[in-house]
Amino acid sequence: MSDQIPKDVRNEIKFVAFAKDYYYLLHWLKLHPAGFYSIHPDRKVNNIYFDSHDYVAYTDNLSGASYRRKVRYRWYGNSLTPGQGVLEIKHKRNFCVWKSLFKIPESPYKPKASWNSIQRHLYLQVPDAGKNGLTKIQCLYS
Repeated sequence: MSDQIPKDVRNEIKFVAFAKDYYYLLHWLKLHPAGFYSIHPDRKVNNIYFDSHDYVAYTDNLSGASYRRKVRYRWYGNSLTPGQGVLEIKHKRNFCVWKSLFKIPESPYKPKASWNSIQRHLYLQVPDAGKNGLTKIQCLYS
C-alpha cells in the first residue's frame, strides 16, 4: 500500500460553525454553484476505530499533522454488533483525502468472544495489501 497521493482523491475542508448558523449553512450548500448533494440514501452507519497503543492516530489528529491515517471497521444497519462490513484506512495529506477499502465477508464479532479474538478474526480476513498498511500503523492484531 503506497503513501503516494492517488489521482482520484477528494478535497476535504472542515470548519467550525455555530449552531445558530445551521440553517444559513444548509441554505448555502443547497444553492452553491458546485451543486452539492447527498450521494447515499439515509442510513445508519456504524464504526469502530482502531489506534496504536500510544495513540498515534489520535495525537496526529490533535496536532494537525499534514499526513495522517486512521483505521476503522464500518458496517451499515441497525445492529449494534458488527456485521459484514469494510475495513477502511483513511489517508489525509493536507486537504487531500483518500481511502483504502477492504471488504470483510464475515462478521468479526462472535458472542462472548474476547476483544483479542474479534481483532484476530477481523485481521485474518484482510487481504495482504491491507495487512501491510495495518502493520505500518500498528493497530490491529498482528
